[in-house]
Amino acid sequence: MDIQSFGTIFTIMFFPKMNKRKILVFFISLVGLLLFWRVLVRIDLFLVMNTLKSISAWRIFAIVLMPFISFSIAAFRLGLLLKLLGAHTVSFFRLLALLFSGAAVSLIAPSFSISGEATKGFFLSKLGVNWPKAFAAVSIDSFGRFLANTSMSFLIVLIVIVAMPPPSFGIKRSIALIWILGIILIFGIIFRRVFYQKGKIAALIEWFMPKNTKNSDLIEFDAIFSKSLREFKLPLLAFFISLVGFLWELMQAWIMLRFLGVSFMLPEFLSWYAFLTFPRMLPAPGGLGFVEKAGVFAAELFDVPISFGLSFVFLTRLRDLVILFLGIMAIVGWKLFEVRRAPSRYH
Repeated sequence: MDIQSFGTIFTIMFFPKMNKRKILVFFISLVGLLLFWRVLVRIDLFLVMNTLKSISAWRIFAIVLMPFISFSIAAFRLGLLLKLLGAHTVSFFRLLALLFSGAAVSLIAPSFSISGEATKGFFLSKLGVNWPKAFAAVSIDSFGRFLANTSMSFLIVLIVIVAMPPPSFGIKRSIALIWILGIILIFGIIFRRVFYQKGKIAALIEWFMPKNTKNSDLIEFDAIFSKSLREFKLPLLAFFISLVGFLWELMQAWIMLRFLGVSFMLPEFLSWYAFLTFPRMLPAPGGLGFVEKAGVFAAELFDVPISFGLSFVFLTRLRDLVILFLGIMAIVGWKLFEVRRAPSRYH
C-alpha cells in the first residue's frame, strides 16, 4: 500500500525548511537501522531460512511476478488520465517503465514518495508530454491513489474494531488498531487541507523541477490541477481504479501468508495487513527496520512464530527488490535511449 504520502505531508507541514527535513529523515533512518539491528540480533535466522525453504520455487516466481500486475493497473490509470487531459500519448510499456523508475527512487531515497512522483513527471516531460499536464496527471493520480488507500485503510481498521471488540480480539491488538486509525484520520485531514490549498502542490513539486522551469508553467499546472479537484471527475476515476490496485495488494498479502502456511480469519488478516504496511509511511528507505520490527510485533500479537512474521517481511522485501531492480534498469534505459530520442516539451 502506498501510504508514504502521509509522511510527506507531515514533514512539509511541520518541517517547512529543507535542512530540518533532512535532519528528520536522517534521524528516522537511523532509528530504522537500529531497529533492524535489534531484530537481527534477537531472531534466529536459521528458523527464518527454514521457513522460507518450505516455499516452492514456483511460488517464489509467482511473488516475483506480483509487481507487474500492480504496476500494470497503475500504468493503465496514468495513461487514461493523460488521455483525458489531452496530453501527448505515451505507450503502455513506457508508462510501465516510468512507474518502476519512480517506485525505485521512492525506495532508495528516504525523501518520501514525492521524489518518486517528481521522477514520473520529469520523465513524462522528456517523452514529449507538456510539462504542466505531465505533473497534473501525476498529481491527480497520486491524489486518487491516496484517497483509495486512506479510505480503505480507515475502513479496514474500523471493520476490525467493530467486528472484533477488545474483549474477543485482545486489548493490545485493539489499542494498536485504534492508534493506527487515529493517525490515518489525522494525516488524512492534513493531506486534504494541503491538496485543496491553492498553489500548495505547485510549491511542493517546484523543489524537484529543472532550473529552467518558468513560473508560467507552475501557474498552468496549478490551474489544471485545481480545476480537476473542483470538478472531481478525474480524481474520482483515479480513485476507483486505485481501489482495484488496493484489493490486489490485499490479495498479494493473503497469497504470501498462504504460501507460508498461515491462515487467519478475515478480521485478523486485515489487522495483520495494517500492522505490516503502515510502517512504510516512514521516511526510511523502504521503511527499513520499521517493517521488520512490525513483523516481530505482529507475530507476537497473533501468536504465530516470529520466524513466520519475518518470513512474510522477507517476501515483501523480495517484491521490493524486483521493483528496485526493474526501476534501476528502466532509469538506465531512459538515460541511454528515451531521453536522447524524445525532445522535452516544457511549454
